[in-house]
Amino acid sequence: MKRAHFVCLFLCLTTTFLQSQSNPVPFVNQPLVPSSAEPGSPGLTLTVNGTQFVSTSVVNWNGTPLNTTFVSVDKLQAEVPSSDLASATTASVTVSSPGPGVGTSNAVPFTVTVPTTSLAFATTTIPVGLNPGGVVVADFNNDGKPDLAIVNQFQSDPSCYTGNMPAHGTISILLGNGDGTFSNKPTLCFEDINLGWAETLVAADINQDGKTDLIATNGTDDFFVISLFSGNGDGMFAPAEEVFQAGALGQPIVGDFNRDGYLDLGVGGDGPGGGVGPPFIEIFSLYGTPFQWSSSSGNYCCLQLVGDFNNDGILDVVAEGSTLLLGNGDGTFTPAASQPPADVDTFTADFNGDGNLDLISNNTIFFGNGDGTFTQGPALPSSCQSPAAIGDFNGDEKLDLVCIGGNTFSVLLGNGDGTFQTGFIGAVDEPGGVAVGDFNGDGRLDLAVTNSSDNTVSVLLQTAARPRVSVTMASGQNPVFVDQPVTYTAVVWASPTMPTGSVTFKQGATILGTVSLASGQTSFTTTFTTGGTFPIVASYSGDQNYRAKNTRAVMQVVDKYATNPDLSSDPNPAVYGQAVGLTCQVTNGTASLPTGTVTFKNGPFSLGTVPLVNGFALLTKTNLPAGTILISAIYNGDDSNSKSISDLLSQSVSQATTTTTVTSSPNPSAAGQNVKFKATVNSPTVVPVGTVTFTAGTTTLGTVSLSGGKASLTTSALPAGTTTVTATYNETSNISESSGSVVQTVN
Repeated sequence: MKRAHFVCLFLCLTTTFLQSQSNPVPFVNQPLVPSSAEPGSPGLTLTVNGTQFVSTSVVNWNGTPLNTTFVSVDKLQAEVPSSDLASATTASVTVSSPGPGVGTSNAVPFTVTVPTTSLAFATTTIPVGLNPGGVVVADFNNDGKPDLAIVNQFQSDPSCYTGNMPAHGTISILLGNGDGTFSNKPTLCFEDINLGWAETLVAADINQDGKTDLIATNGTDDFFVISLFSGNGDGMFAPAEEVFQAGALGQPIVGDFNRDGYLDLGVGGDGPGGGVGPPFIEIFSLYGTPFQWSSSSGNYCCLQLVGDFNNDGILDVVAEGSTLLLGNGDGTFTPAASQPPADVDTFTADFNGDGNLDLISNNTIFFGNGDGTFTQGPALPSSCQSPAAIGDFNGDEKLDLVCIGGNTFSVLLGNGDGTFQTGFIGAVDEPGGVAVGDFNGDGRLDLAVTNSSDNTVSVLLQTAARPRVSVTMASGQNPVFVDQPVTYTAVVWASPTMPTGSVTFKQGATILGTVSLASGQTSFTTTFTTGGTFPIVASYSGDQNYRAKNTRAVMQVVDKYATNPDLSSDPNPAVYGQAVGLTCQVTNGTASLPTGTVTFKNGPFSLGTVPLVNGFALLTKTNLPAGTILISAIYNGDDSNSKSISDLLSQSVSQATTTTTVTSSPNPSAAGQNVKFKATVNSPTVVPVGTVTFTAGTTTLGTVSLSGGKASLTTSALPAGTTTVTATYNETSNISESSGSVVQTVN
């Protein structure tokens, strides 16, 4: 089909439904606030976040209007009566804006259920066509029960295609019976032209007639078309109608991008019009006011998401290739100044509850700031290979995430802050597409997963979680000392049968031991090698009848042994410069010897730190200052023994004694001749330091510093005759004074 055919069809469709003025089709974000309530709850106020709301917008509960308050273009509040919350069910919440176009939003589920901390699923499989891929959930026959549409990528159906045409692909329609089972409707066929396989699928009320339509793609290596299947409202559809073609196409998106009250179509791929070509994006109307916007200026390739990321009341889009395109409200777009990362597995919702749309991209959360920018958050758990769907599966009002990969799928339970924890891991057969809905009406979201290897779709219905048990644990003694045995006893109780299985005792993330239950109880004995306060948890494994459960942590206090440092010195008293041995013996009242170090101090000043050897620490000091000093010993503790400080030790240190001798040369000497006087200061405990003053009678000849206990002075000023020259060692705080003299004869 040529591009001209598409343009003609485009004009024919759009000019038929021109509207002079309209309200835009609303768009609702996930999650609702709250997103669930327990059966029997009183009436509540429901907050609906989204965009393109107007003052006359109404929140609908399973199609019934609720009393609605307009807050802003991106927020509505509605009153849900208690009668709608009386029993377990899942409501379909939409927003309608009366007026030209009568636009109704996408549906978001509200579950009425009892919250749970664990998930379980029962699986049934339904045969479909060859190599099923994408799957969508919608109500195709307007009976209030979720239905399924599955694209069979390589199915060849003789009732659809003539001659020796290749496998074009088909669409299976499964109408829900409301109890988790489905009934087949006639298979949908693509146009009977030479195309190879089917790819993607989107369900939406494109023409806003109250009947859900389907948008699907199929094609071959370098030629793809988008087909519209208009719904009849009874589970049947009009024949496929081609609305776009290109060399390659990604997943289509829908939204009211020009705000005319009708949903528009957005596509991206390569080679617009068919054949090999550059990447492109094209967004256009099928009904309502005609418009067409395209761009091939960036590495866009494929559109992925729709949402209002800058909270201006206008829909934006995210394209693969790290491109956020901000809507202008007229069907045109402007690249945002700051671009988020985008990947093929990208989802948007408010994962941290701040009212702004966030992104999951490259297995990482990016928190929306509400202005079109994003802040990188945490990575998803490693168990998530490829994000596939979102929903509140355990009824705790926090969005959860479904991931697929290999032959498994997992449900990551949201913590409400943008982080997740693994809640369930199950097996499927080469999963392709994933869709979410409450297929049996029990208030819990179920899953539909296509299996490409055996040509089936698995319907995974949430089952009633196993009953809870009561798990308690007690410590046999609290506190205990290091290395003292302590026994923990766990009791697991439930009715009507006694739980079996095992209990694992943990210290934080460290497993202390696992013991089997006997008559509902078990015990475990351990010791602690270090002091402190430790959280101890008993984790019940669960069995075929009862769920696993952890106890609350028991805070086990492990005390270190009290220690007694005993300080002594020898000799005491001592003389300055004399070696004084400081000895500290540390005991703890047990046979075990403390280890570690002891720090000796003179008041606030450290004398040194030495290790304990066999309970003793020895430090020898030769420079303790003269006087009476107060010495302490601080034991610094170890893993088993507490820190302690000794009593003060009064250490007496007297000044070192000295003797001073003087010699002169030459002696006798001639008048005016230089004479050298040498003073030697000796002490039995120290080499004296300081100064020596030389005097002749009352005349000071000079003061000289000692070097190695010696000081010299040379003078030629002595008078003729005999003169007594005295050398006086000037005392310091630690060394006492002494003097000596010599008689010098001058001829």
